[in-house]
Amino acid sequence: MEPHQKLIFLHIPKTAGTSVRAIVEQEYPKDACVQVYTNSPEFYETIREAVAKAKALYGHTFYGIHEWFDIDVRYIAFVRNPIHRVISFYNHQLLDKNSLHYEEVHDRGMTIRDMLHAGSSLEMNNLMVRIISGYGGTDITDDTALWDNAIANIERHFEFVGLTERMPESVNILAQRLGWGRHRIPRLNITPSCPEIDAATRATIKEYNRLDLMLYEYVEKHFPPNPDLFNGLGGQVRKFFGSRYARPAGLFQTEPFAGLVGQPISKFPIPEAQSLAVRVDTPQASTASDPQGSLTPAYITGRIQSEQTPLNPPPLALAINGTIRSLTQPWTFPVNGRYGRWCTVVPQASFHVE
Repeated sequence: MEPHQKLIFLHIPKTAGTSVRAIVEQEYPKDACVQVYTNSPEFYETIREAVAKAKALYGHTFYGIHEWFDIDVRYIAFVRNPIHRVISFYNHQLLDKNSLHYEEVHDRGMTIRDMLHAGSSLEMNNLMVRIISGYGGTDITDDTALWDNAIANIERHFEFVGLTERMPESVNILAQRLGWGRHRIPRLNITPSCPEIDAATRATIKEYNRLDLMLYEYVEKHFPPNPDLFNGLGGQVRKFFGSRYARPAGLFQTEPFAGLVGQPISKFPIPEAQSLAVRVDTPQASTASDPQGSLTPAYITGRIQSEQTPLNPPPLALAINGTIRSLTQPWTFPVNGRYGRWCTVVPQASFHVE
């Protein structure tokens, strides 16, 4: 995390979030923490001033809350085996008289399968993906696009995602990443166990939580996380492009040649590179772009090939209509070390002509 960034802990219900919240509260002064357990524009307005002064936000909220407050943040979250999480949620409804569905479950005898089929609670349907993707819909969903969004958010905007099943190790890694002290993990808000579920119930939970199972498998596969998992896209993008708050135009600039953006290519002699070939994927998408149109190909990809082995690609500058519009760093593939790929984003206005 950068010093100016705030921390947002997405407290996903029944993932030991209350214990993690207690650790966050130990690390930050009381007046530097803001709880968010209500999600409405009206409530957000009541905490806007506190958020501006805070160092950490936490609660049962969704990815994307930072956009409401226009703050630069890094997220953290913990995920749990979805089958165990759903069972724990159901047991809480069964045993806690103050729970939302106590009467349905305890008094009327609704089973887990009954609740899933009836859509009684969104907390039993891909809740982890809903929260991390920022999806606030109230319908039952199995849309894989939400999983894609959740993974993209993790890779770009999360400092860390831990596993409830590996809580001590997760907390230690999180503490190292954020420069926290060592903590004894408190056991808070623990739901007592109930009898084992049958195979049919387990299968139904899987059916209604397919996306959460995919998300959990993704995080589990990368645990303990290589720093490049969360700092890969997120950290390297910040390294190359900078924070959008510190450098609003940084999306199109990479060091050490950031000053080239906006320069006419006529200022620079361009010798022919005999050993290096650069290609644009679907070049017709760019050459056939309508300068007066509302849609332009702002995301451009391509290939690079060299006679040298191994290929050590230099930074690339992309010019449109005679002006350098962005810079990017290619990456290589292990095919004799001679082939690589590149991608970049250019301002849509690049294709517009006066």
